[in-house]
Amino acid sequence: TWSGRPPGVLRKLALIPVMIAVSFSLFAAILAFVAALTVRRGLLMRLFGLELVNARGERAGRLRLLWRQLLVWLPIAGVVGPALMISMEKPTMVPLAMLVVSTVALLGSLWSVWRNPSRGIAERLSGTTMVPE
Repeated sequence: TWSGRPPGVLRKLALIPVMIAVSFSLFAAILAFVAALTVRRGLLMRLFGLELVNARGERAGRLRLLWRQLLVWLPIAGVVGPALMISMEKPTMVPLAMLVVSTVALLGSLWSVWRNPSRGIAERLSGTTMVPE
């Protein structure tokens, strides 16, 4: 027999960092969507002096920017969502799920940078280009 918690059972407190990360990501995504619709770009793009333009060099429209934000956040949701579901089914899989999420995100980022360092996947698919103001 064992004393304390049975083997393979994760403490509920171990899920708190995961929930905080997911909640923060969801909050950031909602802010990004609202910023795309209202002010066309977020605070960081303003601070760095960047603008998103279309193929004609004009400021990109709000719907195009909303589409770009969706393309930016879709891979994150596509990786974090299943990992979160796995961790809810089997709480002991949280470290493995987080490792898989991190690895997939890192490999995707590296592939994008290697493939075309001047434009990201979201910019190519949405028809926008990031330029200085």
